[in-house]
Amino acid sequence: MKWAVLMNVALVWAVRAADPEIEKVSAASLGGDAPISLTIQLPTGYRADAEEDRRYPVIYLVHSFTGDASEWEQLGATGVAAELPMIVVMLDAEQSFLGNEPRGVPWETQLLEHVIPHVDATYRTVVASEARGIMGLSMGGHAALRLALTYPETFSSAGSVSGLIGCMETALNGSVEDRLQVSWGEPGSEARQALSLTTALARDRDQSPLPYLFLECGVEDPWIGAHRKWVAALQSKKISYEYRESPGKHDYAYWRIALTDLLPRLAKRVKENRRRWDKEREWRSLLGEWHAVAEISEGNEFKLETVFAVKNGKLTGTSDSAQGKSVFDRVTLDDGVMRYWTFTSERTVHVEAEIGLDGGMLGKWSILDSEGTPQASGPWRASRSP
Repeated sequence: MKWAVLMNVALVWAVRAADPEIEKVSAASLGGDAPISLTIQLPTGYRADAEEDRRYPVIYLVHSFTGDASEWEQLGATGVAAELPMIVVMLDAEQSFLGNEPRGVPWETQLLEHVIPHVDATYRTVVASEARGIMGLSMGGHAALRLALTYPETFSSAGSVSGLIGCMETALNGSVEDRLQVSWGEPGSEARQALSLTTALARDRDQSPLPYLFLECGVEDPWIGAHRKWVAALQSKKISYEYRESPGKHDYAYWRIALTDLLPRLAKRVKENRRRWDKEREWRSLLGEWHAVAEISEGNEFKLETVFAVKNGKLTGTSDSAQGKSVFDRVTLDDGVMRYWTFTSERTVHVEAEIGLDGGMLGKWSILDSEGTPQASGPWRASRSP
């Protein structure tokens, strides 16, 4: 009997040890001028991975107009998140739409300049937009979409469940409209237009890739028409998105089902973005312009101006020489060794070189016939173009 009790206790503690950790961060400890507090769920095994310095993507969750950070647990989202290798940050941002109030609280600034830097400095995050997503319910859905479109250099993905799409342009009934008018004025005012999704969608873009968007809405939701109209606008802008309609209203019953579906999909997208970022970080030592020299024979050299870049998630390369311009058919970089190939029906030109600590490359070139038999080869070197 005593042994059975001890075994039960051991099992309970084993289960607890495997549970994700929850930490609270007060608004006061973050500094700044907006009272955003945080509930942070660390992934299972986070402490055990500390010695390996394993780093995690982050998803920020924004509650509904009438909710707070505890809403996610009520809806079962924390249970879903516990199965994901992510740090999940649940914001408690009152009824703010996470927008800066012209004569009030700077909610948006607080998120960007205090919350995210605190999370990145305190926890083992991947500090890159590719490994950062944001998702929200109702009011929070509107905020997530707007912030991702406005700051693609901060968020690579965003998810919205029953987002209040169009709320800045249209006069609403009840407490939501009262709150909007107190802080941002009448529909169509400059302050409300600044927070509208229409404005976010029309914003001039820099070089940051546009975020990938996920939207879900119940077919009985009063915002379903606004969703359909906005999705058409996304199509015209050629913004990547996934949109799903399913039976349901603007309520917890629908949100509970939608979250179970959407949160893992958003997490998968962020994870894929992070994996691409890891690869592109490795590629940075190669990207840019190089002055290359292939030694044909003693005293006889062939000079090329070579450029490596990333296009559609793949390494690409071109060379410009006295014989004209050519595009490499394949480029790889593994463990500091660059390889590229140019194929024709008659031959293959192959270059393999190692990137040295001095930033230069040393290797060899070779020409193979259509059967893959080497026909010629020689030394190859390159240095960064001035």
